[in-house]
Amino acid sequence: MTIQDFATERQWTKFHTPRNLVLALLGEVGELAEIVQWKGDDGYDVLDEKKTVEGGDLRVERLGFSVVELDQLAQELADVSIYLLRLVSVIDVTDRLMKHLHPSETTTTTTTSSSSINIVDQQ
Repeated sequence: MTIQDFATERQWTKFHTPRNLVLALLGEVGELAEIVQWKGDDGYDVLDEKKTVEGGDLRVERLGFSVVELDQLAQELADVSIYLLRLVSVIDVTDRLMKHLHPSETTTTTTTSSSSINIVDQQ
């Protein structure tokens, strides 16, 4: 199921204006920021993974985040990604976005009624 299908099935498309999507995106970015807000930057090695036993439970930390926090980060990153992709779709800037992501490639987009198919040719 595509993001468009998901929104259409729930009759949300009428609410998916650029303004509403950006505001929803900001809310999700705020939730993402809340998880990292007081973590600081000191002592977090990219390869750092600590396993400790706390109260009989194994606690795993990566980059200073517990397993629960890593799950929360993944959920919020998914929400942010979904709103970004939906915004790209609603304002129909896939071609322009692809030009910025891959400036040395030519992008051709074929649009159908429910989705876009991107064909990228190397130059």
